[in-house]
Amino acid sequence: MDEPFFSIKDYPTQDYLFKLRELGMKKSITGADIIDQIEKYKSKIYDNKINSVHYKSFLLLNYIDDNYEDLKDNILFREKIQTETWIPILTPEPDNQCTFSKVSDCRDKLYNDLISYTMPIVDYKIKNDKLLHFLGWDAFH
Repeated sequence: MDEPFFSIKDYPTQDYLFKLRELGMKKSITGADIIDQIEKYKSKIYDNKINSVHYKSFLLLNYIDDNYEDLKDNILFREKIQTETWIPILTPEPDNQCTFSKVSDCRDKLYNDLISYTMPIVDYKIKNDKLLHFLGWDAFH
């Protein structure tokens, strides 16, 4: 997979990361990078690599949660994450299949017991209160 972010492989020592950064590897991901990744993930959803795309979308959501303060002022980024079908979710029980959703059509793990039979759930609890509010997932937080 032509993936510049969220490499699944771990590096055996910090020397590798140091060398990669010397060669131009980024230390952080910008809003524009996230927009590009969402587009790449959307194009690969229908390939036979759905588990890999699902996992990487999950990592992207985690990154956004951890770094939302640095990303929140990018209007195009905010629009993209709110309107595109890219959120990695599990379908309502009993199926629990990996698929993707728009922000408006799913909720985070906090809502699992309340709505998991009627609405898809992200297997992750958003920690950043400002991101929760932006996503509209802050009713019970």
